[in-house]
Amino acid sequence: MGDTRGALFLITDHRPDPAAIADLACAFGIEVNNGYVMNRNILGRERPIVFGRGRDRLSDHLITRGRRRAEKVASIATFTGSAFRAGQSFQPLMILAPGRRSWTPCELGEFPPDTPKMSVDGWFQGAVATIEKGRIAVFSEAAMFTAQIFDRGRVGFGMNHPQAEDNAQFLLNVMHWLSGLL
Repeated sequence: MGDTRGALFLITDHRPDPAAIADLACAFGIEVNNGYVMNRNILGRERPIVFGRGRDRLSDHLITRGRRRAEKVASIATFTGSAFRAGQSFQPLMILAPGRRSWTPCELGEFPPDTPKMSVDGWFQGAVATIEKGRIAVFSEAAMFTAQIFDRGRVGFGMNHPQAEDNAQFLLNVMHWLSGLL
């Protein structure tokens, strides 16, 4: 084991969840957005946001490299969630691309045409930091760390989504990093 004294794995999701962690996040220099970050038009089933070498960027970090080739993470799929900004002590893992928006509807889950929205270009959906001898990992999307099935087994979501083939390894690598194994 590494010389890690403490670890915090802080996960939030889309509105209204970020409001519940805002004070704790602020204590670590993190600003959360209490909205919905989505991949496309707000009608119908959303496609995942895929972080990799493309538009939304997955950073080169020990967590994405793993300890050996079999642990390398090439892409991560997220499913809505929110966004956050963090101080310079944080290393971003998942950076939202230019053009990304966060919607803040008055009624949860309802998106009329006049729904307020804002740019979240360059904001994060994942970042980590070492604080003294402790570590913190922050993610603003929860479904990426779940394995779900809908529509009587016809639709995989979270780790079961076809574009989420590296999500389970990513979660394991985050846990290894938090514990000091990475």
